[in-house]
Amino acid sequence: MQRRLDLRGLPPPQPMECILAALATLPPGGRLFALTPMRPLPLLSMLEADGFRWRLRDLQGGGTALRIRHAQPAQA
Repeated sequence: MQRRLDLRGLPPPQPMECILAALATLPPGGRLFALTPMRPLPLLSMLEADGFRWRLRDLQGGGTALRIRHAQPAQA
């Protein structure tokens, strides 16, 4: 399952709040794709601390594309 959010028209901190709310209900194996108006730098360390992996790509016209997924559990 991949959920998509276009948050480019929202002022800070609304994009970050929307992403965090969506991640709260993201099922294991799910992915979130979000378009944001700027690089969400404060969010990135929060994602890692909460067990998510992310990839960020700057968009040509401004803003970023952010892909987020659950980190894979460590194998024993």
